[in-house]
Amino acid sequence: MNKKPNIIFIITDQQRYDSLGCTGNPHAVTPHLDALAAESTLCTRFITNSAICSPSRASIFTGLQASTHGVWTNGIALPRAEYTPVTESSQNAFPGKWVAPTIRTFADHFKEAGYRTISVGKLHFTPYFSHPDLALEESELYWKMNPEKMAAWDGPYYGFEDVTLSQSHGELIYGGHYGAWLRKNHPEVVEAVIESRKTRTLEFPEHPNLYPSEIPEELHNTTWLGDRACEKIREAKELEKPVMMWVGFPDPHSPYVPPKALAEEFATHDVLPSAVPYACCDDKPEAFQNLMRKRNAHLERPEWNKRIRQYTDALNTMIDKSVGRIVDTLKELGEWDNTILVFTSDHGDFLGDYGMDGKCVPACNSLNHVPFILHAPGQNLPEQIDGAISGVDLFPTLCDLAEIEQPEDLHGESILQVESSGRQHPVMVQHFTPKRERTNLSVYDDRFRYTFYTATDERELYDHTADPTELANLAADPAYAEEMERLHRALTDELTRTTLPRAGRVAVW
Repeated sequence: MNKKPNIIFIITDQQRYDSLGCTGNPHAVTPHLDALAAESTLCTRFITNSAICSPSRASIFTGLQASTHGVWTNGIALPRAEYTPVTESSQNAFPGKWVAPTIRTFADHFKEAGYRTISVGKLHFTPYFSHPDLALEESELYWKMNPEKMAAWDGPYYGFEDVTLSQSHGELIYGGHYGAWLRKNHPEVVEAVIESRKTRTLEFPEHPNLYPSEIPEELHNTTWLGDRACEKIREAKELEKPVMMWVGFPDPHSPYVPPKALAEEFATHDVLPSAVPYACCDDKPEAFQNLMRKRNAHLERPEWNKRIRQYTDALNTMIDKSVGRIVDTLKELGEWDNTILVFTSDHGDFLGDYGMDGKCVPACNSLNHVPFILHAPGQNLPEQIDGAISGVDLFPTLCDLAEIEQPEDLHGESILQVESSGRQHPVMVQHFTPKRERTNLSVYDDRFRYTFYTATDERELYDHTADPTELANLAADPAYAEEMERLHRALTDELTRTTLPRAGRVAVW
């Protein structure tokens, strides 16, 4: 009897759509991902449900919008009953009447369906900076205070039976199994990193997160995680169970610090220019313009922006090499034709657009449009899908591909079903913030992005067919009044359908 297909889900952090050769970047050095796209399905309009790490990842893992899963920003744990702070006296007062929230992940679901569930790399289910007394497994301080205990820990965790963690970004190497491995096996590299912080001279002193790293490529977390993923695939080959594996690369997220040798090489490369100049933002919502003023986006910094893009391309090349090794391992073991593989990212990066780098919550195509490649043998999917899809669609898609019944309450829809129907599939982006004027909700269809700022009643409308870099806000143009009304209705319908504020709440009756 043939086993169900393996599932390998590869996700990067803060990698925008135009980062690969196959997505239109002539300067990208990504031959393995380009080759993967050539024998898979490239989705050209994959939209993240948030431009922030934890909310986006929570939506991917749960198939739910933030208005239900409750992770509306970083620093909030995905609700899990075992992490609910309940005192013994409270439990005694209401015995048997506690309702502690648990939002299920696709790892939970596939484990129950008979899969061996494995995670390698970044997850971000719980806050990195939580107090160690909470004993959350992704807490950097908890790892620092319990190094031996945590180095030996390997799960279970949110449905994953086997967990190898990598935490933080760049040279912040203290947490997770990668940090423990580097400190144990290469203390000289750790010492070089510490010493470099005291002595290095920055090329751009005003940007402290842009410099060559002391960690060589062969010891970098991207390389290490790729190697660990290949090891886990080889180990799983001996099992009769199919494998569900999550591979989370922390890069190319800032700080932009590739290994020295790669930094020197890519400093000679050309890059894509920034797509949107600061001067083109007069019709943006006030919250967006305030963000640009706060980050001094009006300053001319072409060399700074070029170096950020060069170093990001270097980081992407390391990811490409690791993905290539994962694919080669699957082919070597004879598993490639029975493996579903997803490659995507949780959100993008300004990379100089609007005079900024990094991310934030004002809606922007630079942040919400990311790469998406789907290798699904035997499914007869087209080489390219141009319709809008999003993170909440991935859980039901994986269920559909593996022929496993999906939970009834998911917000997304299988890509296979949307593609076969040929209909529009509007997708929603939710950005909730403590600053009400920044809170915004968006809906993308196959042509437009419509955004509504809930506190200020400001609106945006962009026609991506004619204006892919969002230079002209059409919200005030009477010629688009019907489109505005249609999309606002689609947004409110979707928000109503996906709002169930149960996450993080504890009921005692």
